[in-house]
Formats: sequence, structure tokens, C-alpha cells
Amino acid sequence: YIAAQCKVSVGRSLVVSDIVRAATREVPTASTNPRPPIVVSGVPGAGMSTVLAGVVAALEKQNPDTVVVPLFLGLDPASANLQSMLTHVCRELSIRQPPSDRGKPSITFDPPTDVDDLIRCLTGLVAAHKSAVIVVDSLPSLQDADDGPVGELKWLCLSKTVSWVLS
Repeated sequence: YIAAQCKVSVGRSLVVSDIVRAATREVPTASTNPRPPIVVSGVPGAGMSTVLAGVVAALEKQNPDTVVVPLFLGLDPASANLQSMLTHVCRELSIRQPPSDRGKPSITFDPPTDVDDLIRCLTGLVAAHKSAVIVVDSLPSLQDADDGPVGELKWLCLSKTVSWVLS
């Protein structure tokens, strides 16, 4: 999906590079503030998915020590479920390690089934990563367990070392 979207991306390189720069910007060590999420917004059909695909491709190419977790909600009907999304992000953060950490024992991941437990798991995984960017496209399509829209972003774990890019 990402490769296909990058092929049709025309005239968005400045936006992509601005987002990549913001997502990978160093946070001063003295700062106690977490990284704020980066929100890409626009009208439906404006090309936000294409921009985020370009961001993922650029991050993976330019920042090999950064773990990049892309999630394009809606490509698969199950992907727009909050529990499925949290399980996917937790699994990816637990198994994907930057090159500098390869060879160290990996974190084993036995996914909890409760959303609150998944949020606690995600919080711990986010705290354990030195550098990661989590990209979530089409956030308004995210549904909770009752197939209703997810109104609160209590699952959005902010830290100094993990960036969230959302559309």
C-alpha cells in the first residue's frame, strides 16, 4: 500500500519532509514535556493517506534507527477496531527493534484482550523505546468494541521518544 501511494504522490515532498522533521526532532533532555502528536488534516480526498505513506517511506529510508509503525485504518475492516489497532501497535513495538538493539533479547508479546490492559501495555512499550514513530491514518474511522466512534484518545500514550503522526 505504501509503495503504491508513494508512486502517485505528486507535489507533496515539502509537506512530507516537514512532518518527518517534526517527528524526528530531538526533544531537549531537560524538557519534561512529551512530544505533541502531529495531526494531518484536510477534507476527504485531499491526499492525507498519500502524505502519510510518503512520511512512512521517508522515515524508513532516512532514519534506520527509528522504529516506524504504520497503520492505515480501513484497509482491512478489522483494522478500524480500537482493540485490533492497539494490539497491532503493541505487537509491532514489541517485536521491531532498531538495528542498534538487534541481537538483544526481544520483548515477548502475549496480547491482552481488554482495551484498558492494552493501553497499559502500550504505555510500557512506548516508555521502553528510544526512538519510534507511530503513524495512524484515518483516525475518525476508528471504532470501539461496540462499533461506535472512539471519542476519547485515552490510548494515545505520549512520550519524549515516540512520535505520533495522525490523520
